[in-house]
Amino acid sequence: MKRDFDLARTILIAIEANEDATGHGWITLGKINGCSQEQVSYHVRLLHEAGLIEAIDLSTITGFSWEPKKLTWHGHDFLESSRNETLWGEALPRFLHSCGLQAENKGNRIRGGLGNRHRWQGNITRVLDGAPESIS
Repeated sequence: MKRDFDLARTILIAIEANEDATGHGWITLGKINGCSQEQVSYHVRLLHEAGLIEAIDLSTITGFSWEPKKLTWHGHDFLESSRNETLWGEALPRFLHSCGLQAENKGNRIRGGLGNRHRWQGNITRVLDGAPESIS
């Protein structure tokens, strides 16, 4: 399955808007922007692995299901920095570059590897806030 940064950002916005997303249990997102439940679950898992949210694996033998519990500190920072559509469009390529990734086209096709998760988390706010790209 391909990673979709716009879907990931939409999921973060939905979690923030939900008053029950406090970490005491989970919230059910369902379909978002016409994406399947599997696509949403996959992106919830990716956001969890990246440290932007806390989530729970509710998968069973009959289906794949990850549901969010809450945003993390890094998730709040990332979401706050990505609210402006123009800033988001300009910052995403810089963010990807700082993580050793690059956008191949105008779409969401990404090349490279994230490497160190902590490096990725640290770069989120710095890159979106306009800090230099050469962050170690």
